[in-house]
Amino acid sequence: MRLFERIVFKKEISSELKQLIKSDQFAYKEGTSATDALIMCHHKWLNWLDGDVDHVRVISFDLKKAFDSVSHNIICKKLEKTNINPYVINWIRNFLTDRRQRVIVNGIETNYVDINKGVPQGTVLGPFLFSLMINDLTVKDPNNNILVKFADDMTVSAPVKNNYDSAVAEVDNIEKWTETNRMSLNLDKIWEMVVSGKSTNPLPEPITGIERKTWLKLLGTTLQNDPNCWDLQVNNLISKASSRMHILRICRSYGYSKKKLTILFDALIISLFSYGIEVWGSALEK
Repeated sequence: MRLFERIVFKKEISSELKQLIKSDQFAYKEGTSATDALIMCHHKWLNWLDGDVDHVRVISFDLKKAFDSVSHNIICKKLEKTNINPYVINWIRNFLTDRRQRVIVNGIETNYVDINKGVPQGTVLGPFLFSLMINDLTVKDPNNNILVKFADDMTVSAPVKNNYDSAVAEVDNIEKWTETNRMSLNLDKIWEMVVSGKSTNPLPEPITGIERKTWLKLLGTTLQNDPNCWDLQVNNLISKASSRMHILRICRSYGYSKKKLTILFDALIISLFSYGIEVWGSALEK
Protein backbone atom coordinates (compact mmCIF):
# COMPACT_ATOMS: atom_id res chain seq x y z
CA MET A 1 0.00 0.00 0.00
CA ARG A 2 2.80 2.42 0.87
CA LEU A 3 4.38 1.82 -2.54
CA PHE A 4 1.10 2.70 -4.25
CA GLU A 5 0.78 5.78 -2.05
CA ARG A 6 4.23 6.91 -3.15
CA ILE A 7 3.30 6.45 -6.81
CA VAL A 8 0.07 8.44 -6.41
CA PHE A 9 1.84 11.17 -4.46
CA LYS A 10 4.70 11.49 -6.94
CA LYS A 11 2.59 11.35 -10.10
CA GLU A 12 -0.55 13.24 -9.03
CA ILE A 13 0.17 15.39 -5.97
CA SER A 14 3.82 16.44 -5.64
CA SER A 15 3.63 18.77 -8.65
CA GLU A 16 0.73 20.62 -7.00
CA LEU A 17 2.32 20.69 -3.56
CA LYS A 18 4.35 23.89 -3.90
CA GLN A 19 1.35 25.79 -5.21
CA LEU A 20 -1.07 24.30 -2.67
CA ILE A 21 0.74 24.62 0.65
CA LYS A 22 1.40 28.17 1.80
CA SER A 23 4.87 29.39 2.71
CA ASP A 24 3.95 29.65 6.41
CA GLN A 25 4.09 25.83 6.66
CA PHE A 26 7.69 24.63 7.06
CA ALA A 27 7.13 20.90 7.62
CA TYR A 28 6.90 18.13 5.02
CA LYS A 29 8.23 20.39 2.25
CA GLU A 30 11.41 19.97 0.28
CA GLY A 31 13.87 22.75 1.00
CA THR A 32 12.39 23.91 4.32
CA SER A 33 13.10 22.83 7.87
CA ALA A 34 12.43 23.58 11.53
CA THR A 35 15.51 25.81 11.52
CA ASP A 36 13.99 27.88 8.71
CA ALA A 37 10.86 28.35 10.83
CA LEU A 38 12.95 29.50 13.80
CA ILE A 39 14.92 31.91 11.61
CA MET A 40 11.69 33.37 10.25
CA CYS A 41 10.36 34.07 13.76
CA HIS A 42 13.54 35.42 15.31
CA HIS A 43 14.54 37.51 12.29
CA LYS A 44 11.09 39.10 12.18
CA TRP A 45 11.20 39.98 15.89
CA LEU A 46 14.59 41.66 15.51
CA ASN A 47 13.48 43.61 12.44
CA TRP A 48 10.37 44.85 14.22
CA LEU A 49 12.24 45.85 17.37
CA ASP A 50 14.92 47.63 15.34
CA GLY A 51 12.11 49.72 13.86
CA ASP A 52 9.26 51.50 15.63
CA VAL A 53 7.85 48.48 17.49
CA ASP A 54 7.76 48.56 21.31
CA HIS A 55 7.16 44.87 21.96
CA VAL A 56 6.29 41.67 20.11
CA ARG A 57 3.64 39.31 21.39
CA VAL A 58 4.56 35.70 20.64
CA ILE A 59 1.83 33.10 21.16
CA SER A 60 2.41 29.38 20.71
CA PHE A 61 -0.59 27.15 20.01
CA ASP A 62 -1.13 23.43 20.30
CA LEU A 63 -3.90 21.54 18.52
CA LYS A 64 -5.36 18.77 20.64
CA LYS A 65 -4.80 15.37 18.97
CA ALA A 66 -4.19 17.25 15.76
CA PHE A 67 -3.71 14.40 13.26
CA ASP A 68 -6.41 12.28 14.90
CA SER A 69 -9.02 15.06 14.80
CA VAL A 70 -9.08 15.80 11.08
CA SER A 71 -12.62 15.56 9.71
CA HIS A 72 -12.77 13.36 6.62
CA ASN A 73 -15.62 15.39 5.13
CA ILE A 74 -13.83 18.70 5.62
CA ILE A 75 -10.48 17.53 4.23
CA CYS A 76 -12.22 16.04 1.19
CA LYS A 77 -14.02 19.33 0.55
CA LYS A 78 -10.67 21.11 0.69
CA LEU A 79 -9.22 18.58 -1.75
CA GLU A 80 -12.07 19.32 -4.16
CA LYS A 81 -10.97 22.97 -4.29
CA THR A 82 -7.52 21.99 -5.58
CA ASN A 83 -6.41 21.07 -9.09
CA ILE A 84 -5.80 17.46 -8.12
CA ASN A 85 -7.43 14.93 -10.44
CA PRO A 86 -11.01 14.19 -9.23
CA TYR A 87 -10.36 10.46 -9.60
CA VAL A 88 -7.39 10.78 -7.26
CA ILE A 89 -9.54 12.70 -4.78
CA ASN A 90 -12.11 9.90 -4.83
CA TRP A 91 -9.31 7.41 -4.20
CA ILE A 92 -8.09 9.48 -1.24
CA ARG A 93 -11.65 9.61 0.10
CA ASN A 94 -11.79 5.81 -0.03
CA PHE A 95 -8.31 5.69 1.50
CA LEU A 96 -9.58 7.63 4.52
CA THR A 97 -12.96 6.00 5.06
CA ASP A 98 -14.01 2.58 6.37
CA ARG A 99 -10.93 2.23 8.56
CA ARG A 100 -11.03 0.08 11.67
CA GLN A 101 -8.59 -0.65 14.44
CA ARG A 102 -8.19 -2.92 17.45
CA VAL A 103 -5.62 -3.62 20.14
CA ILE A 104 -3.98 -6.98 20.84
CA VAL A 105 -2.06 -7.42 24.10
CA ASN A 106 -0.67 -10.80 25.14
CA GLY A 107 -3.04 -12.54 22.77
CA ILE A 108 -6.10 -10.72 24.11
CA GLU A 109 -8.00 -8.87 21.39
CA THR A 110 -10.35 -5.92 21.71
CA ASN A 111 -13.34 -5.41 19.45
CA TYR A 112 -12.80 -3.47 16.25
CA VAL A 113 -13.57 0.26 16.45
CA ASP A 114 -14.56 2.30 13.39
CA ILE A 115 -12.27 5.26 12.68
CA ASN A 116 -14.40 8.10 11.35
CA LYS A 117 -11.88 10.93 11.56
CA GLY A 118 -8.15 11.58 11.50
CA VAL A 119 -5.42 11.13 8.91
CA PRO A 120 -3.47 7.85 9.20
CA GLN A 121 -0.03 8.48 10.68
CA GLY A 122 2.95 6.62 9.26
CA THR A 123 1.51 6.90 5.77
CA VAL A 124 2.84 8.77 2.75
CA LEU A 125 -0.30 10.86 2.30
CA GLY A 126 -0.88 11.65 5.98
CA PRO A 127 1.50 14.65 6.26
CA PHE A 128 0.21 16.16 3.00
CA LEU A 129 -3.42 15.80 4.08
CA PHE A 130 -2.76 17.40 7.45
CA SER A 131 -0.84 20.27 5.84
CA LEU A 132 -3.77 20.85 3.50
CA MET A 133 -6.19 20.70 6.43
CA ILE A 134 -4.56 23.65 8.21
CA ASN A 135 -3.46 25.42 5.02
CA ASP A 136 -6.29 27.97 5.20
CA LEU A 137 -5.46 28.85 8.80
CA THR A 138 -3.84 32.25 8.39
CA VAL A 139 -3.39 35.43 10.41
CA LYS A 140 -6.22 37.93 10.38
CA ASP A 141 -3.85 40.84 9.79
CA PRO A 142 -1.16 39.59 7.36
CA ASN A 143 0.16 43.12 6.81
CA ASN A 144 1.42 43.26 10.38
CA ASN A 145 1.45 39.79 11.94
CA ILE A 146 2.95 36.44 10.99
CA LEU A 147 1.96 32.83 11.56
CA VAL A 148 4.64 30.14 11.41
CA LYS A 149 3.55 26.49 11.22
CA PHE A 150 5.64 23.37 11.53
CA ALA A 151 3.21 20.45 11.25
CA ASP A 152 0.83 21.06 14.18
CA ASP A 153 3.14 23.50 16.02
CA MET A 154 1.88 27.03 15.40
CA THR A 155 3.30 30.37 16.52
CA VAL A 156 1.75 33.79 16.01
CA SER A 157 3.95 36.89 16.30
CA ALA A 158 2.23 40.27 16.56
CA PRO A 159 4.03 43.62 17.00
CA VAL A 160 2.81 46.17 19.54
CA LYS A 161 3.32 49.80 18.58
CA ASN A 162 1.57 53.16 18.97
CA ASN A 163 -1.25 51.53 20.93
CA TYR A 164 -1.80 49.07 18.07
CA ASP A 165 -2.11 45.51 19.35
CA SER A 166 -3.96 42.87 17.32
CA ALA A 167 -2.83 39.78 19.24
CA VAL A 168 -6.22 39.21 20.88
CA ALA A 169 -7.91 39.35 17.47
CA GLU A 170 -5.44 36.74 16.18
CA VAL A 171 -6.22 34.42 19.09
CA ASP A 172 -9.95 34.81 18.41
CA ASN A 173 -9.33 34.13 14.72
CA ILE A 174 -7.55 30.85 15.45
CA GLU A 175 -10.24 29.78 17.92
CA LYS A 176 -12.93 30.43 15.28
CA TRP A 177 -10.97 28.43 12.71
CA THR A 178 -10.70 25.43 15.02
CA GLU A 179 -14.45 25.53 15.70
CA THR A 180 -15.29 25.79 12.00
CA ASN A 181 -12.97 22.90 11.16
CA ARG A 182 -14.10 20.71 14.09
CA MET A 183 -10.74 20.78 15.81
CA SER A 184 -9.81 22.05 19.25
CA LEU A 185 -6.94 23.81 20.97
CA ASN A 186 -5.11 22.32 23.91
CA LEU A 187 -5.74 25.23 26.27
CA ASP A 188 -3.14 24.00 28.77
CA LYS A 189 -0.42 24.30 26.13
CA ILE A 190 -1.06 27.80 24.83
CA TRP A 191 1.52 30.30 26.07
CA GLU A 192 2.44 33.89 25.44
CA MET A 193 5.82 35.59 25.60
CA VAL A 194 6.38 39.31 25.13
CA VAL A 195 9.67 40.04 23.37
CA SER A 196 11.13 43.44 24.14
CA GLY A 197 14.01 45.49 22.86
CA LYS A 198 15.11 48.89 24.10
CA SER A 199 11.61 50.30 24.55
CA THR A 200 10.76 51.67 27.99
CA ASN A 201 7.02 51.53 27.33
CA PRO A 202 5.06 49.21 29.65
CA LEU A 203 4.31 45.66 28.57
CA PRO A 204 0.86 45.01 27.11
CA GLU A 205 -1.69 43.39 29.38
CA PRO A 206 -1.71 39.57 29.37
CA ILE A 207 -4.31 37.88 27.19
CA THR A 208 -7.12 36.46 29.29
CA GLY A 209 -6.82 32.71 29.71
CA ILE A 210 -3.29 32.47 28.33
CA GLU A 211 -0.29 32.06 30.62
CA ARG A 212 2.52 34.53 30.06
CA LYS A 213 6.10 33.22 30.28
CA THR A 214 9.52 34.81 30.00
CA TRP A 215 10.64 32.07 27.61
CA LEU A 216 9.13 29.67 25.10
CA LYS A 217 10.43 26.43 23.68
CA LEU A 218 9.75 26.58 19.96
CA LEU A 219 10.63 23.53 17.89
CA GLY A 220 13.10 22.34 20.50
CA THR A 221 14.87 25.69 20.90
CA THR A 222 14.47 27.88 23.98
CA LEU A 223 13.82 31.52 23.08
CA GLN A 224 13.67 34.24 25.73
CA ASN A 225 11.86 37.56 26.01
CA ASP A 226 15.20 39.25 25.38
CA PRO A 227 15.84 38.21 21.75
CA ASN A 228 19.60 38.50 22.21
CA CYS A 229 19.78 36.34 25.33
CA TRP A 230 20.44 32.60 24.96
CA ASP A 231 21.31 31.61 28.53
CA LEU A 232 18.50 29.07 28.85
CA GLN A 233 19.18 27.54 25.44
CA VAL A 234 22.90 27.13 26.17
CA ASN A 235 22.25 25.73 29.67
CA ASN A 236 19.77 23.21 28.24
CA LEU A 237 22.28 22.10 25.61
CA ILE A 238 25.07 21.72 28.17
CA SER A 239 22.80 19.65 30.41
CA LYS A 240 21.80 17.35 27.54
CA ALA A 241 25.39 17.06 26.31
CA SER A 242 26.56 16.10 29.79
CA SER A 243 24.02 13.26 29.93
CA ARG A 244 25.02 12.04 26.48
CA MET A 245 28.72 12.15 27.33
CA HIS A 246 27.95 9.59 30.02
CA ILE A 247 26.83 7.23 27.25
CA LEU A 248 30.13 7.77 25.46
CA ARG A 249 32.09 7.02 28.62
CA ILE A 250 30.19 3.76 29.04
CA CYS A 251 30.88 2.82 25.41
CA ARG A 252 34.58 3.57 25.86
CA SER A 253 34.67 1.34 28.96
CA TYR A 254 33.36 -1.48 26.76
CA GLY A 255 36.30 -1.08 24.42
CA TYR A 256 34.69 0.83 21.55
CA SER A 257 37.26 1.90 18.97
CA LYS A 258 38.15 5.56 18.42
CA LYS A 259 36.36 5.45 15.07
CA LYS A 260 33.12 4.20 16.61
CA LEU A 261 33.35 6.72 19.46
CA THR A 262 33.82 9.51 16.91
CA ILE A 263 30.70 8.40 15.05
CA LEU A 264 28.76 8.36 18.32
CA PHE A 265 30.13 11.77 19.29
CA ASP A 266 28.97 13.25 15.99
CA ALA A 267 25.53 11.67 16.36
CA LEU A 268 24.98 12.50 20.04
CA ILE A 269 26.89 15.73 20.68
CA ILE A 270 27.67 17.53 17.42
CA SER A 271 24.11 17.11 16.15
CA LEU A 272 22.81 18.53 19.43
CA PHE A 273 24.79 21.76 19.09
CA SER A 274 24.33 22.01 15.31
CA TYR A 275 20.53 22.14 15.40
CA GLY A 276 19.29 25.71 15.16
CA ILE A 277 22.77 27.18 15.53
CA GLU A 278 21.92 29.66 12.77
CA VAL A 279 19.50 31.22 15.27
CA TRP A 280 21.21 30.94 18.66
CA GLY A 281 24.84 30.80 17.47
CA SER A 282 25.52 34.42 18.47
CA ALA A 283 25.66 33.13 22.07
CA LEU A 284 29.02 31.53 21.22
CA GLU A 285 30.52 34.99 20.70
CA LYS A 286 29.90 35.97 24.32
